[in-house]
Amino acid sequence: MESSDFPDEVAKLCYKHFKKLPKKGKPQGIRDWTLLACIAMSKEYPKRSLKVITLTTGTKCLGFSQLSDKGDVLFDSHAEVLARRSFIKFMMHHMLLVLHKNDSEILTYNETDKKFNLRPGIAFHLFVSHVPCGDAAIFPKNPENEENSGELVQGDCEENPSKKLKLDISNELDNSNNNSSYAVHDIYRTGAKCVDGDVQDPKMPGKDFHVIGALRTKPGRGDPTWSMSCSDKIALWNVCGIQGALLSSLLEAPVYLSSIIFGKCPFDSKAIQRAVIERISDVTFLPSQYYINKPMIFQSTIKFEFSKGSIEDRIDCPSIACPMSIIWCDIPGFLEVAVNGRKQGFTKKNINKPSARVSICKSMLLEKFQEIIQVMSEDFTQMPIEVKDNFTYLDYKHMAKSYQEAKSVFWKIFSTWKRKPDNLQKFIVLRKKNE
Repeated sequence: MESSDFPDEVAKLCYKHFKKLPKKGKPQGIRDWTLLACIAMSKEYPKRSLKVITLTTGTKCLGFSQLSDKGDVLFDSHAEVLARRSFIKFMMHHMLLVLHKNDSEILTYNETDKKFNLRPGIAFHLFVSHVPCGDAAIFPKNPENEENSGELVQGDCEENPSKKLKLDISNELDNSNNNSSYAVHDIYRTGAKCVDGDVQDPKMPGKDFHVIGALRTKPGRGDPTWSMSCSDKIALWNVCGIQGALLSSLLEAPVYLSSIIFGKCPFDSKAIQRAVIERISDVTFLPSQYYINKPMIFQSTIKFEFSKGSIEDRIDCPSIACPMSIIWCDIPGFLEVAVNGRKQGFTKKNINKPSARVSICKSMLLEKFQEIIQVMSEDFTQMPIEVKDNFTYLDYKHMAKSYQEAKSVFWKIFSTWKRKPDNLQKFIVLRKKNE
């Protein structure tokens, strides 16, 4: 059980690390705001410790027409999503450390099973400076969380859910506030849109504007996106883990978050629980070692200095979302800045070259994955998994059978989840042969 100081301890650590980073990628103008997300790792042995292992910022998402079938662009640059992708890169780095006989504080390797395991006493915690877009952002305005009078509770927003959650929000609000000393007249809004084919927002005045429990996609400017809201993605991580499909082929078990901590902002713990835990309660028949994860939910008392609320407290005009994303993880010398899904500074001339790709895009992670399995085959004379030169990114993902089974079970409950076309994942990265 974490102490009551834990949320502020994590928040201070994340904000301190953010301040240490160079100015590049941070909001520059007085009106610029952004979102911060980090994954912190706690260790119990040999003594208790806590450190930031990934740090990312971002509020943007590409429209469908901007998506690439080469795996060279980040579709979703919301901070939470980038933090999780950076975690995958971090884990891959430690897998290579283990294989090259260098010590890893995170992982061990079982040569018999050809699987990696987390060391005992390690836990991972997601910190986000604001509640996620989508279902978790919909809750009553009241004297306790009326800090931000703006209509959208989640500024980064400029699923078939369980039937029991498909109800008009006014019913739940009325029921949950019968003993309240105030009447609910309005709710916080999210810019995320209900997916096609599912229940839709009535958009009536006040508390009847939204439905709850619905799957939602992130909004785009004109061009609709196919990226699910962060509330929906975190719910998925609580079933499938944060390691993704590629690493699932190499890990003994999925990796789940132990806690989720939010910065000071309009916040409602019931809405968070509903969005990322209660909605997945009907998921059953998961494969071995997969389960419904129920992370602890906390809120810090400390506000992020570049949050939308902080910026608007200091200025007398509308704020502007910073277009840049910082991408950092605890790998020596690693730090990148992305704009529109690619490295900052790329030109149209080199837009399709590897130099324009950020290290956590699909093609770069696949390249690193192939490096891992090649080293494993050299050291242990046999590939841990069957690979062929013509395997696509999608082929490699499908090899993680338990992970895909868990995802399929999840999708049976959330049948309207907006899945991107397979052709966007059928790219090939040729394995590099050692000279």
